[in-house]
This record gives sequence, structure tokens and C-alpha cells, in this order.
Amino acid sequence: MSAKDSNASKFERKAGDNLIYRHKLTLNDALQCRSVKLTTLDNRTLLIAIDQIPSPGSVKVIHGEGMVCHNDTAVGSASSEASRGDLYILFDVVFPKKLAGPECRQQLVEALSPAVAN
Repeated sequence: MSAKDSNASKFERKAGDNLIYRHKLTLNDALQCRSVKLTTLDNRTLLIAIDQIPSPGSVKVIHGEGMVCHNDTAVGSASSEASRGDLYILFDVVFPKKLAGPECRQQLVEALSPAVAN
């Protein structure tokens, strides 16, 4: 399997000309809102900014980055206009299976617990 085939397997066609891209990321990357870098099916590189922490199964829609659809009646005519469907990035957040020790777990609990107002 080539790298291109591997990348293509992350894409799935959705209704019409829309695409779903499955993006696997670590919990650390999710908490830091790290950008998503992906290579499209037509070999363009996109860097998508993430503006909020993605939860497992959440979706970000990128308009105009799906499959190309040609809106013409005569293939190859000079007046043909190409538009694109949308790209749906589906987040698969991978949680750690174990932590370094009980103190590490406690630090995480404290850091992620909401602040209590006095």
C-alpha cells in the first residue's frame, strides 16, 4: 500500500459531493487545539486551524473542500463551472491507556476539574 492509498483510506464520500475525513489525534493534541494538516485527494495540503477542543466524534465542517462537481451540460465546454462539496473532519481522540502513576492521575484530575467559587 502506498502513502497515497493510505491517505485516501481516511476519506469517505458522504451524500452528494461531500467528504468525511477521519482524523486521529492524541488527547494532548486535542487539549492544545493543534491544527489538522491533511493532504487532499487531489494532493493539496491543507492546514486547518482548530478553534475549540474537539471531543471524540465531534465534526468540523470546511466548506468548499469536498469533491469537485462540474455544473455544466457539455463536458469540456468553456463555460463549465466547477464547485466543491464540503469536507467534514471527524475527530477520533485517542485517550492514554495508562498514566505514569497515581500522582500524575491526581494532577490531571485537579487540572481538569472546574474551579470552585468561594
